[in-house]
Amino acid sequence: MCFFSKALFVLLFLSLISISYTQTPEDLYKEVQRIYEASQIDDIGYNRMAYICNMFGERLISSRGLNNTIDYIEQTMIADGFNNVVKQPVSVPNWIPNQHKCRLEMQVINEERFKEMAVTPFGTSVATPEEGITAEVLVVKSFEEFEDPNLDLCTKAKGKIVVWNAVWKGSYGSTVIYRSSGADTASKCGALASLTRSVTPYSLYTPHTGLNTYSGNVPKIPTGGITVEDSELLQYFQDIGKAVSLKLTLLPEDRGTTTSFNIFGEITGSEYPDQVVLIGGHIDSWFLSCGAHDDLGGFMMSWQALKLLQYLNIQPKRTIRAIGWTAEEFGGSRGGNAYFEYAQQQNLNNTIFAFESDTGSFNPEAMNVYGSSETLETMEEIAKLLLPHIDMDIIFSNGPAADVDPFAKAGVPSGGLRVGEFDRGNDVYFLYHHSTADTIDKVNINEFRDCIFSVASIAYVIADMENTLPR
Repeated sequence: MCFFSKALFVLLFLSLISISYTQTPEDLYKEVQRIYEASQIDDIGYNRMAYICNMFGERLISSRGLNNTIDYIEQTMIADGFNNVVKQPVSVPNWIPNQHKCRLEMQVINEERFKEMAVTPFGTSVATPEEGITAEVLVVKSFEEFEDPNLDLCTKAKGKIVVWNAVWKGSYGSTVIYRSSGADTASKCGALASLTRSVTPYSLYTPHTGLNTYSGNVPKIPTGGITVEDSELLQYFQDIGKAVSLKLTLLPEDRGTTTSFNIFGEITGSEYPDQVVLIGGHIDSWFLSCGAHDDLGGFMMSWQALKLLQYLNIQPKRTIRAIGWTAEEFGGSRGGNAYFEYAQQQNLNNTIFAFESDTGSFNPEAMNVYGSSETLETMEEIAKLLLPHIDMDIIFSNGPAADVDPFAKAGVPSGGLRVGEFDRGNDVYFLYHHSTADTIDKVNINEFRDCIFSVASIAYVIADMENTLPR
């Protein structure tokens, strides 16, 4: 089907939809086409993302890299001419990873063999003694195996370093539990430390980090991640009956709390400036990389969507605000909660849609939407405007992204992009996720442009409707 026949189809469809606009459907569709054409030649968003990644590096909360990034965004938003540019203070944990190393020690025939193993501490991990912990290894494939009374692994774990060699189970959600609760599970049986196979479907010797959660019901033990390759190596030795030891040194520090910032700016609405369409992503990352996909791209696509509308002199009836949330990675969504409190103080009814993209910057295929059935129907109609460029599905979501979750729970229609490489068979996103490999070269500029187009178009249409989305 040629472009013009697709366009005619969409115009015919728009003449039948129930959304009320001041503009005619044809004019509205033309405006979206302008956004598309501008997005496809845009280099500013990608170049700014590359600058942040390469100049400031990793952006762990409380780090110099994050602070410099926030200052850069503030200064650049002001230079762009956005309205109401705000750095909102947020109290955040001040956890520092410091030195980390791991060495395999074993006897081979009549001499010792050593192997330095890549290791990364998990967020919130306590430290080993400065001299490290040296202990024999117990490799376990699953919680079910660990709790099997016939194997008695809990008794065998005492005084050892437990290694969770849990293979990728087809999705992040079903595999990440070993990272988040492996330390507590090992600790209740007297283990000295816990290491977890990186949560990824494939590895080129890249350890992946992330958040550990201590329950407080058992002693806290040091915990971190090792590569898929080393997990399999340790499994091999155990399977052939070869005892091996690890010397593990993790020296993170918990320095209490410090202050970070959310950062936001906006295009103020022409008729209802107090009503806000909120779009954004979180700007913190883990300490192994600049987090290009997780989640700098999520924020950058929203910031550049705003910049694109400004460039095209498009001012909708309602305000569109682009926000970078801080402290998402470290649990608790402190940045998200702080902004939600701000929105409550301003009158929560004035937030008419809350959007966060946190699944990478790959090809946009769908939007997860949390809201009423009427909201989903309206969003399905809005998505048709993206044709013929993007055939976007609208999917009901039980769990929106962390920073907009408070809005969803309060009844505010919420959503986020779902991209082609997230949580499906090939799981490309999780090859890079929370690892040294999540760098700017992994972001395809054409897919990123399509993300900008999608966010800009949907935000604009929602902000310019006669009526707000139903709650």
